[in-house]
Amino acid sequence: TQYLDRGIDQTNNNIGLSNSYKIGPKTIFNLSLNYLISDTKLEETKDKTKSATLSATRQIGEELSTSASFRYLDRQSAVSIRDITDRRLTLSLRYTF
Repeated sequence: TQYLDRGIDQTNNNIGLSNSYKIGPKTIFNLSLNYLISDTKLEETKDKTKSATLSATRQIGEELSTSASFRYLDRQSAVSIRDITDRRLTLSLRYTF
């Protein structure tokens, strides 16, 4: 990626794996794993980001479903202020009409 307005040249290398498993007619489990290396030439920085998401969706009725998701993210950078570790739990109820 080139940011012409700022003169920054950035290279991203990403690998990911995603899997979905259906348990019965109403329940689905999903797993997603990602690894990203981002290298910025101008700033001489390299960020390494790992993330994993595990989720489950359950169909309650014809128009109603519920889901739960857990996401883990860990970014390590040459610039310590950009380091982050995040754990997030999301619950949702979806009605389609």
